[in-house]
Amino acid sequence: MPLGLLATVLYGLGSSLVPLLLAGIAALLCDPYIQWLKTKGIRKPYSTLLIIIGVFFPIIILNIIFWPIMLREVAEFLSVLPENMTKLLDQIEAWAVKVGVSLDYDRRDVLELVEVHVSKLSVSILKTITAGLKQSAGNLTQILLSVLNVFLIPIFFFYLVSEKNYWFALIKALIPREHYAYVLDTLKTSNVILKSYLQGQVLVCSILALIYSIGLLAVGLKFGILIGIITGSLTFIPYVGFSVGLALGLLVALSMGDGVSFIALVFVVFMFGQLLETFVITPKFVGKNVGLTALESILVLIIFGNLFGFVGMLVAIPTGAIIKSTLTNFQMNNLDRSRAL
Repeated sequence: MPLGLLATVLYGLGSSLVPLLLAGIAALLCDPYIQWLKTKGIRKPYSTLLIIIGVFFPIIILNIIFWPIMLREVAEFLSVLPENMTKLLDQIEAWAVKVGVSLDYDRRDVLELVEVHVSKLSVSILKTITAGLKQSAGNLTQILLSVLNVFLIPIFFFYLVSEKNYWFALIKALIPREHYAYVLDTLKTSNVILKSYLQGQVLVCSILALIYSIGLLAVGLKFGILIGIITGSLTFIPYVGFSVGLALGLLVALSMGDGVSFIALVFVVFMFGQLLETFVITPKFVGKNVGLTALESILVLIIFGNLFGFVGMLVAIPTGAIIKSTLTNFQMNNLDRSRAL
């Protein structure tokens, strides 16, 4: 019965399920700060409002500012790419002559290929934006639901935090008496793992965004800060942040036409950031908290990615850690029962 009721509620929420999940994640992340404000004499409803004003509204405003700038910079990047590709080919050919290497390729074919792909990409981006605007203009209900879903996040967040004790009591009431201790222990462990993972990932993403931004700015890469922020922000999806950032960095370096040595510098910045993330930052702030080995993390990513696609990769690490913890607890309980018998 409880499972059937839960399935009905989840289905009924529809597109509002995503704002609810995001609000739940935000509640886990912000809980320590709300508790700290409570120790300062600020009641929970007011401390929750302070968090909403200080966190959610700035994020919404930053997104409104960010995306038009992003689109303008992408358009500028595509417009200068063919010209700078010509400069790069000049430098490669000059280097080849200098070292006595013969290059067997048709320069005209390479430049035509770049121009065709730039044209296709520009048309594709324009079509996507136009189609989105047409669809939105033709479906007023969809627009209203999208706007509502955005503003539902702080509303859900407020009630999840301010009524936390009520929701915990409701969950406890649904647990069968014979499994109460085991399920409650599993839920507490899952809560600790989720909280540690999310807080660790926020720190990792922030640190890496700073490292990549400073590094790319130091070598003189155009849009370096923007690419650094994108790379750091996407780091919560394993391997995606580095891959996307490296591709963007190399493309921009290529479009600037400053030669092979400059492209190599950009590559070194990304390799340095990836090594720091793999061996220092992630193990310190995330790895030790979730209890998964490196091999277990890779296997979990592959399995969840194949089963659930992109969303699976997002939730793979914390879900895998919770499953491992649950199985370990189950095994320990069985051992305790067998010893008691």
